Amino acid sequence: MSTGEWRSCKTEGVNRHEHFPETGHSLNEEQMIRDLVLIKQANCNHVRTCHYSDDPLWYELCDKYGLYVLAEANLDAMVR
Repeated sequence: MSTGEWRSCKTEGVNRHEHFPETGHSLNEEQMIRDLVLIKQANCNHVRTCHYSDDPLWYELCDKYGLYVLAEANLDAMVR
């Protein structure tokens, strides 16, 4: 986690839903790493979580793999 100076940088990223065909919304570490590798192979440096908080392990792995994370707050569920 960065606590240093802020500087501008260009981001190329993806939106990601925490979902796998075999396991639904429950992902294991291997599946998360598979996503991270695909994201890095696409030359992306940032990922946006979609509509809900992801597993805390996901955020740790993003840090390990050098990805910025835009974590979306689950505000749409609170409006109803």
